[in-house]
Order: sequence, then C-alpha cells, then structure tokens
Amino acid sequence: MVERAAEWIKAAEGILICTGAGMGVSSGLGTFRGVNAGVWPPLVRLGIDFSEMSCPARFVEDERLAWSFWNFRYSAYTGNPPHEGYSIMKRWGETKPAGYFCFTSNIDGHWLEAQVPEDRVIECHGSVRFMQCQRLNEECSHFDKIWPADPASILRMQIDPETDKVTSELPKCPGCRGTARPNVMMFSDFGVQEDRIDGQYDNFFKWRKSVQDPKRNLVVVEIGAGVAVPTVRLTSEGFCRTTGAKLIRVNPEHPNVPFGIEHISLTLGALDFCQQIDAILNQLP
Repeated sequence: MVERAAEWIKAAEGILICTGAGMGVSSGLGTFRGVNAGVWPPLVRLGIDFSEMSCPARFVEDERLAWSFWNFRYSAYTGNPPHEGYSIMKRWGETKPAGYFCFTSNIDGHWLEAQVPEDRVIECHGSVRFMQCQRLNEECSHFDKIWPADPASILRMQIDPETDKVTSELPKCPGCRGTARPNVMMFSDFGVQEDRIDGQYDNFFKWRKSVQDPKRNLVVVEIGAGVAVPTVRLTSEGFCRTTGAKLIRVNPEHPNVPFGIEHISLTLGALDFCQQIDAILNQLP
C-alpha cells in the first residue's frame, strides 16, 4: 500500500496536505488524546480536562493559571522545530503543476516555520505565535488587531511550581494594557479575533476553485487527524467529494475512511510515512 500511495503522489497534479495533532508527534509534541497524549502535566493533578483548560473563560477566572498553561504550550511548539516530514511534503508540492496547499488544525506554526508560503497555509484554529486582546469591542483601540507574540516575554515567565501559576508579568495588549491572550480558537471560544484565519480561508478557497476540474488528478495527504474534533478529517473528505481527489489517510489509531472515497489508509507515524514515500519516489522513473 505504501508503494501505491507513492504512485498516487507521483502522478498527482496537485496536493492538499492536511495535518492534525499526530503530525507533531515526530517533532516531540504530544497529542490531546490517544496513545501519544501529553499536553500540560498539571492537568491531571488539578483535575482539569484539556478542553476546560484550553478555554477563554480560564483567562477570566484565573489569568495566571491560564498563562502558565499557554506558556507551556508556546514553549513546546516553538522550542521543537518541524521535523523533516514538513520539508519533504513541501518539496512534493512544489513539483506539482497545480501546486499544493497545507490545511492544519495545529497551532504550532510549523508549516510557516518550514518556509511554506503564507498564502499556501491555513491554520484553522489560529497560532500561538500571534496575540490578541481579550476585548472585542471599542473599549480597546486594539480590539480588532492581531500582533506577533513576543517570544522573550513569554519564555521568561516565572512559574510557581506549587501553584502552577505565573508570578511574573503577563503579556499585555498594547492598546488597553489589559492581559493579552493567544490568537487561538479555543473551546467555547466566542472571543477569538478571526481576521487572520478568515484571510487564510480565502486563500484556500481560491486555490480549491483553481484546481476544481474533474479531469485534474488530485491527491489529499492527511496525517494524524483525530476524530474528537474532526475538522481536518471533514475538510479532507469534503475536498475529495467536491473535486474527485483521492485520499491517503495516515493515522495509527483512526485510519478508517467513509464509503465512497477512493483511498489508501496507512497506520504509520508522520515522519515514517514521509520518509518511506520519499524513498520510493526517488526510485520511480
């Protein structure tokens, strides 16, 4: 099946690359559920579910605990570089006449760090590398602004090991000087500033329209997409149904594909898949 997947990628005129949390495991990052789960160690001790911690209400209830959680995530995502699989798939996409696009639910910013052009990436849940004000009204002059996170201000945070709370200064909104938050779509989040995400969706829709031709040979490569929040899986499947693309689903735990989509399912890890396929592609005529 790996050989057949390589043949599909070789013959493809365009590629949609879709990645979920499983893509980051090969970079040393934990997923939110399953055998590779591991996000923030204090969650178990505090008796808090991940979805309850990754919620804007936490900033209202206890912003110092909230920023301790996000400090850990920011440090993990920016401190672990993208693995080789990112550059391998980028290289595949660059050879295609219809190009490629990367759709991810990951908030680590790794596709952009891997030098994929900004107009070829959609981070549908935002990115820890950008910030916003907690206010979305004109009480703050920056209520509609998004700005790059300051790595130094986050990485130098001091955290009390007994309370798991930040004891040093928290990131501030430059408009109102209130505590800022990551520009990430959290659970039960009605306060995320979506302009950046919306702009990325616009780019994605334009690319999808440009490749939507029943005669065009398209392939979706989907890696590590979970089922609890199935945004990436639904995007992959929807793209296949509307364009006639074939789907290569790479997932050690949830490789199943709905009826009616031509597909290959592989129970491999992200980097292992990329390296195996790349080795075969290098041997194909």
